[in-house]
Amino acid sequence: MPVSTLSNSSSTQLLFASANSAAIALAEEIGGTESKFADMMKAQLKDWGITDAKIVNASGLNNSYLGNNIYPGSKSDEENTMSAKGVAVIAQHVIKEYFADYYLYKSDVTFEFSNENKMTVHNNASEPWTVTIVDTGLNTMTGGRVKRVKNYIGNEPFLLTYGDGVCDVDIQKLVEFHKSHGKLATLTAVMPGGRFGTLEISKENNCIQKFAEKKKEDGGWINGGYMVLQPEVIDYIEGDNTTFEKEPLENLSKDNQLVAYKHYGYWQCMDTMKEKMNLESLLREGKAPWKVWED
Repeated sequence: MPVSTLSNSSSTQLLFASANSAAIALAEEIGGTESKFADMMKAQLKDWGITDAKIVNASGLNNSYLGNNIYPGSKSDEENTMSAKGVAVIAQHVIKEYFADYYLYKSDVTFEFSNENKMTVHNNASEPWTVTIVDTGLNTMTGGRVKRVKNYIGNEPFLLTYGDGVCDVDIQKLVEFHKSHGKLATLTAVMPGGRFGTLEISKENNCIQKFAEKKKEDGGWINGGYMVLQPEVIDYIEGDNTTFEKEPLENLSKDNQLVAYKHYGYWQCMDTMKEKMNLESLLREGKAPWKVWED
């Protein structure tokens, strides 16, 4: 592993050639060896109920990418593997731990290791939030997930959205629109735009008579995923196997209890790697239309 050491009388610094090298160094520090650290990772995954994963190193890359930087006894063709279910379980634990430590992340803290690890919080800059994290099940459908949080919602309107889209919709105006219409459900309608341009082709000789570039309006209005719902909406959901976008929304529409808040601003889903890269690029460049808050 390529590592350089710079030292002076008061400190030592380690310079790593890559993040993978840093992962290996940390693994050796924590586990004694990278092999033992991999065993620690497997033991932790087993405690979380993940038994189908294979961990062969600390970096997460397959050994074939690491060249000579694999630990003794490990094979060059071994690969790290994990199911989507396993990733979901890990994500759940990471999210819970993030919020459990959020107060510390947002505070200036002094730790006195010589005084029984006494901790002093000098200031707290965390937001005045109340966060409830609910395990709604790995295989529960979208409607079932909403029904499972019924006991935490109370008797007031609540907001619902997905985790794979960004938008600059004005939430306050959306809520005001919902209240003014007196219906059980309001969803934000957006126009994603048509994917392709269209051709008008002659039936007589197959000549192209007209070429039209794709327009935003060609895609029609769709569910943008930002909703305001009354608690009574949960009564439209049968159970874990219910897809919210099917029977519940369809029946709300039949009962004339579903209205659309038309949003003409920015909206983008993230269903593909290309969309992910484009959104991350906008965020890095400070051009993200959906980022309307201050850091």
